[in-house]
Amino acid sequence: MRFSEDYFRPEERNGFHIRSMIKRAWACQLDMLEHVEAICNRHGIRYFLDSGSLLGAVREKGYIAWDDDLDIGMLRKDYEVFREYAMRELPEGYSLENGRNTSEGMNTEDVVVHLRNSRVMRTDPEYMESHYGCPYVLCIDIFIYDNIPDDPKTKELFLALYKNTFTVAANTASTGMISDCSQGTREVLNQLEELTGFHFEQGRPVRSQLFILLDYLAAMYYEEKTTKVGILGYVQKDEKYAFDRSWFDEVIYMNFEGMLVPVPEGYHYILDKWYGDYMTPVQGKGAEHSYPYFKSQERLLIEEYKKRGEVVPGMLTE
Repeated sequence: MRFSEDYFRPEERNGFHIRSMIKRAWACQLDMLEHVEAICNRHGIRYFLDSGSLLGAVREKGYIAWDDDLDIGMLRKDYEVFREYAMRELPEGYSLENGRNTSEGMNTEDVVVHLRNSRVMRTDPEYMESHYGCPYVLCIDIFIYDNIPDDPKTKELFLALYKNTFTVAANTASTGMISDCSQGTREVLNQLEELTGFHFEQGRPVRSQLFILLDYLAAMYYEEKTTKVGILGYVQKDEKYAFDRSWFDEVIYMNFEGMLVPVPEGYHYILDKWYGDYMTPVQGKGAEHSYPYFKSQERLLIEEYKKRGEVVPGMLTE
């Protein structure tokens, strides 16, 4: 997409001030989304807006004023195809990161997939020109909807295994190796190896390996067409986030900052589960992180300009 300079002017939405740099980040994310859509169209992959972005499309026809990232969702079968092609077809510099596999051999301690437009901040003129003056590493979050078994006993065992693994991961030090773990944790890891066939390597952080295992566990019922699907990281906390598959059977298109984007046909039921009275704006609702999420990058960049004795560009502070 291309945007006029007017698009980048600061503005008020629902009583919230939106800085110019937030608008520039939005524009970059929409460009990223066009790359996602191109891959999806070429390979028959279906995606849809999710979470705060879905809420924004339905209620605001664009971003929620206090939200600064872009969220999309895919059913597991669609994501696995996307992952295969995205690693080859995304623009140079992009990375696709999740627990199990990434385009740069990285893995993240998260159950959400992160599509990033760069690994580092860039202020070179060519990059700034093509990225609307936004130097920051930006991200689209991809939420994977996995199949949840219909049989009550199977579902109970499946969610218990996932939840227990998630709990161990959350309580394990980020850099800790197996040798650093308590005897109790090592016993749990042995049990997980026996139950799943997964092998924990001695020379890699345990926590990142647990998130790799979580992604494999989430996809266990990949081939089944169950009546319920969900983002397992949320479902293991509260089963109300297990959604009817039928809500995702079809997509419809809505306006989002001037771009037509797909949303699940059952968006009303999904948003009602996520947010309750979703048509009434509540400041902060729909944004699940600190604002703006590139604040730490912004602080580092301003410090770097000051160290060099250079004037901080106005767009970084306005």
